[in-house]
Amino acid sequence: MAMYSCSRSLMVLSTILVLGLVMTSVVHVADETEEDFKKMKIKALRLWLDDRGLSCPECQEKADFIQFALKHADAKPTVAKQKVALPEGKFWEAWANVAKEMCDAGAQKRSAESAGASICPALQTAVDSVFMQHGKRTAQKLKKKPDALLKTSWGDVYQQAGRRLITKVIAYCFAQPNQAECSSSTKLQTLLETPNKIKGVDFIMYLTNVGIENTNPMYEIMKEKLPAKDEL
Repeated sequence: MAMYSCSRSLMVLSTILVLGLVMTSVVHVADETEEDFKKMKIKALRLWLDDRGLSCPECQEKADFIQFALKHADAKPTVAKQKVALPEGKFWEAWANVAKEMCDAGAQKRSAESAGASICPALQTAVDSVFMQHGKRTAQKLKKKPDALLKTSWGDVYQQAGRRLITKVIAYCFAQPNQAECSSSTKLQTLLETPNKIKGVDFIMYLTNVGIENTNPMYEIMKEKLPAKDEL
């Protein structure tokens, strides 16, 4: 009788454990509801989509993001992205090198190596100066180290936006009759520090938003598509 009572107790306990695991599993896989999305800010909605490998370039208002997220509410987070190794050196040196590499590639694509021989080193120096001066200033205001800006700027959307701005500068410099404005690092620095002298290019705004880690302007930068001839 005692053995029967013990076995029965074990069966009841096993049933409770199984039910508990099932309930836990159900809770775990439950999808977000419309109310959950409504509670999120646009930045959180974008991160939710990004975690699932999704993006919505056409989304403008929060309601657009909510509707898009609802359509993909059953999407699961993708495998965590591998961390991109940060380049050695200072924040401004890293981006100056990126600008030089992109410019060299642009010159080769356009078969304009002779023009690139003067424009690309000048662009490298100008980017170095602009990112150093305004990067340091931004970091100081936010009580951060410039290295923090490098880490943020190397993140996916920040790096894409930074490269898009540099691409526009390179396309501008290789288009006649604009090469005169890119003939020296001093002229190029003035060009980079003048907001919207080149349509949609504002490096001061970019550096400020890298400092405060605001992704919204980065998505805005990426919205404007470049002509195929200007893509690097």
